[in-house]
Amino acid sequence: MTTLHVIAHSPFGDERLASCLRLLGTDDALLLCGDAVYALRSGSEPHRQLQAAGLAQRSPWTRTASWSTCKTGRMPPPRPWPHARASR
Repeated sequence: MTTLHVIAHSPFGDERLASCLRLLGTDDALLLCGDAVYALRSGSEPHRQLQAAGLAQRSPWTRTASWSTCKTGRMPPPRPWPHARASR
């Protein structure tokens, strides 16, 4: 069964992110919100863990962001869902 894992706590305070990444199934998704976005800071250990997990290669609708896009609030435009039909 596909599961959406949601992490909202700082990855520097405990092992929630690392535990989640260990349990993440191949069809699961991960949502970082709140203080968890600090895991996207380049060069940090949580960022290395996220890269090692290979989440960007999992599905066609995976969204990745950098620390600067989270900080400024300017996210790239969303991609269409794979099953969405083109409007006529």
